[in-house]
Amino acid sequence: TTMRLTGSAFSVGGSTFVVAGGKVGIGKAAASATLVVYSPITASMFEAHNTSNLDRMVVRINQWNNHGLLDVFNTSETIAIRLNADGTAPAYFNAGNVGIGTTGPAGTLHVRAAGLDAIVVSSTTGNVGIGTVSPGAKLDVAGVIRSTAAIYPGDGLAFQSSRGLADDAASYRTVFSSNVYVVGYSS
Repeated sequence: TTMRLTGSAFSVGGSTFVVAGGKVGIGKAAASATLVVYSPITASMFEAHNTSNLDRMVVRINQWNNHGLLDVFNTSETIAIRLNADGTAPAYFNAGNVGIGTTGPAGTLHVRAAGLDAIVVSSTTGNVGIGTVSPGAKLDVAGVIRSTAAIYPGDGLAFQSSRGLADDAASYRTVFSSNVYVVGYSS
């Protein structure tokens, strides 16, 4: 059955549906984009459901404290990704590894910048790598470390060169002065 209407708007149950100039407005007469949905604060503005998976929700656009909210659901209809424009509310990725600047993240978080692997958080060990995709320690830096403020050592501080701690321990010299540690290597 085909329904034809003359004019640009009709109403069903008090809700306005407007088609004008190739734009569709739902809930308000004027549409500023191809599709515009106006919704009261208490309702989801948009939902997409998968009819092949028990009609479970896959995407929802809503609001949180008058800010934009986007939820993406997994196959169990649990929120896997939430993007929230309210800075005081949660935003998270629970859908696996996250890549920024890469489509193949090597860990829980993988940031690639200027064509280089900048930061990687290992999904198995929790180790953080800067300049390396396979950090072998809690913090593994591939390159020079620079600090413009003090670095305070904790208990069990040990220094090790690439030649091994046992052979080179005597070659390290440490100067202690007013809780400042200066470490150097003399050959």
